[in-house]
Amino acid sequence: MYAPDAVVDIPVGVNGDCYDRYLVRIEEMRQANRIVRQCVQWLRSNPGPILSEDAKVHAPTREQMKGNMES
Repeated sequence: MYAPDAVVDIPVGVNGDCYDRYLVRIEEMRQANRIVRQCVQWLRSNPGPILSEDAKVHAPTREQMKGNMES
């Protein structure tokens, strides 16, 4: 589910040199960390099952696969 208050800044370099690519990569890691923190916050505020019960969306359990060929 998309959180409407989720904001991600896209890092862009201006010089194009090695140090600039390094700075962009560091900022990308910070943005990824920000996304993870937003996901954790959303999961804490919306407790409940994470896996779907729909068999078309997730893989069956190993026991189901061993017992039923169509699983």
